[in-house]
Amino acid sequence: MLVFKLEMNKAQKILLGLNLLIGVLILLIYLRPPNSSRVVSDSTIIPNRNDCEYGVFDYNYDVYVVKPGDNITSVANNKLGDIKRAGEIILLNKSKYPTLLTRPEYLERNWALKLPPLEFVINSERQMITFKGHIHENSSDHFRVSVTEKSSNTHIYDSKNTSYLLNGIKTVKQQIPNGACFEADIENTGRLVNSIREIRVTNVK
Repeated sequence: MLVFKLEMNKAQKILLGLNLLIGVLILLIYLRPPNSSRVVSDSTIIPNRNDCEYGVFDYNYDVYVVKPGDNITSVANNKLGDIKRAGEIILLNKSKYPTLLTRPEYLERNWALKLPPLEFVINSERQMITFKGHIHENSSDHFRVSVTEKSSNTHIYDSKNTSYLLNGIKTVKQQIPNGACFEADIENTGRLVNSIREIRVTNVK
């Protein structure tokens, strides 16, 4: 009987020790100091928004200077790889060179033509804008982001037709993490919700 009682006391001590160890581990987890990065998964570390760059600036279109013998289709073919994109060049430059609407094949030497990005098609005159900021929400059809350090100053952008780059590699929307710093191109439509054409997230491991 005495031996059995001693064995019970030993088991109780082991159990008590294990409970204490678990309690200490839980306490350490909750009391650990905040880190500058937030872990999303085993392989994904999101930069803190304080590390983000913020700002909005005009899209930097490439410019082509017209040479003798050029026409609108040759420029589209040589610079964009597709003569069908000549219409985009006209849309981007018709305000500066109105004759493009009446005589699209006539180009004057030294005209400086804005060229649309290779990555996506311009189907209107709306100005493309690039901005940097911090992702607050990545839902099924939009992003909520801030472009200033004030996290309360957020904007919603349509993402139905967005292309995604993560560390320079094309990816899917699900791989763009909340909390990440980003750079994006939007179509400035003047509406409350603008459309993001491409969003680029970097420094996510």
